[in-house]
Amino acid sequence: MSAQSTRWSWFNARHAVAAIVLVYVPMLPALLLNPLGLKAAIGPFLFGAMASMLAAILTRPAFALAVAGLVALFNFAAIPAASSVIGASVVMGLAALVYGITARRGINTVLMMAPISVAFTLAEPPVVFEGGTTLANAAVVGVTALVGGLWGVLVGAVLQRRSSLPAPSGVPLRSAVTFAVIIAVVSAATMAVVIAQQLQHSGAWIVLTVILLIQPDFHVTWQRTGHRILGTLLGFGIALAIGLIVRQAPIELLIGMLLLTVAVYVKLDSSRPYWQFVAFLTPGIVLAEGAGDQVVATDLARLWSTLVGAAIAIAVLVVGKILVKDSGSGEGSKDDASVAQ
Repeated sequence: MSAQSTRWSWFNARHAVAAIVLVYVPMLPALLLNPLGLKAAIGPFLFGAMASMLAAILTRPAFALAVAGLVALFNFAAIPAASSVIGASVVMGLAALVYGITARRGINTVLMMAPISVAFTLAEPPVVFEGGTTLANAAVVGVTALVGGLWGVLVGAVLQRRSSLPAPSGVPLRSAVTFAVIIAVVSAATMAVVIAQQLQHSGAWIVLTVILLIQPDFHVTWQRTGHRILGTLLGFGIALAIGLIVRQAPIELLIGMLLLTVAVYVKLDSSRPYWQFVAFLTPGIVLAEGAGDQVVATDLARLWSTLVGAAIAIAVLVVGKILVKDSGSGEGSKDDASVAQ
């Protein structure tokens, strides 16, 4: 009996079921968008669903409703703003600023999908109606993101009843504000370059990497950056091997979805290092997006975007370290260092 327990100690059935639910349930209504001629709105729907679902599970459904509304509002504003470098950077900066302030309550990591959804809409605005006006496309994208958000709140509220999670630990107000300003400025500047250089989807991944890596705490940022690079390199190798060996798009897509599920399963276990999650997540996304003849190209693009985003995060760490060192070590400097670095 003890041997059997040891053999299966690595497997958590509850986490496995949760991973399947978290990956596939948000997608179910999105399957209806393609037959309705709204294929381009699938992305905003899924981002809205994921952002609000995580908020509902890890905070409260009432707060998740606010998240759904904000995601819809920012995605609506992103469509007309995407045509201008200044407009795109302002919208991205505001979204990142709102996200950063939530560090005060310690829930910024829960809400990462919200600013990330705005980054993808800005970098590669979905054209739902060919020949339609900008306002019409913005309205459809905003409404679709809102519907996805409401679906996520519903699913998250149901899942929350079965979960017992500890209350998140926030940071001092001064640290939260400093972090919010830093992430807003860096995200806005990065988005300005993405729009100016027309980097589109790859550019959105750079912003995604920046948002994922830069955290209120210096050590967390540094650790996540190292883990992100390691996991991405491992995932890159896995995706490359599969892309060179497997040539059937349905099989590649199936393997990709399986890897995404495993990634979420790993993420649910807080004892596992971050690089393991990234090592499964990277090939899962690459295979799901590039199934067919684009796996290798997509793999190379994701590697490049991640390394660029990581380089930006490291630059922020270095600049922050210099600024904190120059400011001297007085009372309260430790509080600032946790963010500015």
